[in-house]
Amino acid sequence: MEIRGTVKQRLNLITKVRRDLHKIPEKSREEFDTQAYICGFLSDRKIKYKKIHTGVVADFAGISKDKRIAFRADTDALPIIEKTDVDYKSTNGFMHACGHDGHTAVLLGFAKYLFQNPPKSDVVLVFQPAEEGGKGAKPMIESGLCDADVYYALHIDPMLETGKIGCAPGEFMAGRERFEITVTGLSRHTSLRDGKRDAVLACARLVCETRYLNGADFIFQANIIQGGTAPNVIADTATLTGTVRYFNEKVLQQKYNKLKAIMRSIEATDDVKIKIKIGDASYPPLVNTADAFERIKRLDGFVLTQKRFTAEDFSLFISKYSGALIWLGAKLDGHPLHSNEFNFDENALANGVQVFKQLLTSA
Repeated sequence: MEIRGTVKQRLNLITKVRRDLHKIPEKSREEFDTQAYICGFLSDRKIKYKKIHTGVVADFAGISKDKRIAFRADTDALPIIEKTDVDYKSTNGFMHACGHDGHTAVLLGFAKYLFQNPPKSDVVLVFQPAEEGGKGAKPMIESGLCDADVYYALHIDPMLETGKIGCAPGEFMAGRERFEITVTGLSRHTSLRDGKRDAVLACARLVCETRYLNGADFIFQANIIQGGTAPNVIADTATLTGTVRYFNEKVLQQKYNKLKAIMRSIEATDDVKIKIKIGDASYPPLVNTADAFERIKRLDGFVLTQKRFTAEDFSLFISKYSGALIWLGAKLDGHPLHSNEFNFDENALANGVQVFKQLLTSA
């Protein structure tokens, strides 16, 4: 992808915005300073906006008003202590380790372009909070201020070469559900061990047996085990917390049926009670719509990519409207998303604005 004309000239501004935001990462639903920064940037350029909780929506009236096109960026950060050596690193215990500072900087750069170049169609820019587990897309959609005919979003990809953009039709990212399984047994002295009513033992069996649920289109991953109170006391309770990833609702239900069968079997053999609770931070699979993908595949630097088990609440926008998410190549040093050493090639920021410009022109 060639960085063209005025977009290249704006790179310094967009980079400054990204670095400013990188210094002030905030947890989901508490993006107050980030929101203030976004509103200040828009106000300085006399761009009108509205606030939705800690999110921001900016509207640009089109010349023909034939449709409304939306572009979205996420704004929250992760509870990660940053280990990079950049001079704009975070020191507050949170980190933009997923590129949301870059996404927001691109959208602000695009906002300036739209203000200087009135679009043909109506455009709405959505600065969405709480993507990292907070399901922040939901209240934005429910506000009614974000309605559009089609939605586009970029996501930094530190493994894709700068200048490339990745996308695929149909299933693109996994749906996500978080679970907590509670195992209840009987507390007693270790000397009374008989292999029954042992919550920790039953929990361990569950971890081992559920690994066979995993496959090319499904993941059941237990990541946290908690149980027990003392080294010489058999635990009466233990909990297993983790995530489910899937691409198809039918497969999800089939796997849950198998999970329940495993739970019932362990209840019978270990004389315990097992209950599962599904968390409320669930996202459906992200399925790129055909019309949006057709526009994307004609863009400069396009490469066809495979679907991934990563999850994104941008899927809620696509499910209600239509659209697609695009991987933005920003390869730098090989550190992956969510790493405490994550960083990306800031030249990709100008590419991001260019992608949005091309999508607007082709709409």
